Amino acid sequence: KYYSNKCKQQIILRKKLAFYAATSSFPTSQCENQDFNNYIHNLDPRHRLPCRQRLTKDIVELAKKGRLLIKKRIHAALTKQMATADIWSKKGLSSSYLGVTLQYINTDYAIEKLFSNWLPFLHPILGMQWLNLSKKSFSIGT
Repeated sequence: KYYSNKCKQQIILRKKLAFYAATSSFPTSQCENQDFNNYIHNLDPRHRLPCRQRLTKDIVELAKKGRLLIKKRIHAALTKQMATADIWSKKGLSSSYLGVTLQYINTDYAIEKLFSNWLPFLHPILGMQWLNLSKKSFSIGT
């Protein structure tokens, strides 16, 4: 017999799978792979994998909660946030990426650093484009 969908253990395992999928190259379609299902069944016969649509919803939910947590931590900072940027380009400037890191002092008086994903942009990048990409990267001011 499987865990019910509302069973605490089922929810924990589903959320852990969502976290793993969100932080790796795990495809959501893997939930429909019979070999993977058999593997999971051998680990815990009562656990039922979510469908790929449910896993996708869990990943989006997790990302929203993570973004909200980051925004709360940034807004609770004791100091103004300082941003640094790193631009990386392929040879011939065929593609370029912007990475933004925020540093600030948190409520425990420790320096915290948050790095956004690499954001693609067209070369050359102007000041306002950099600012807009930075805001988009952390959703600052929204």
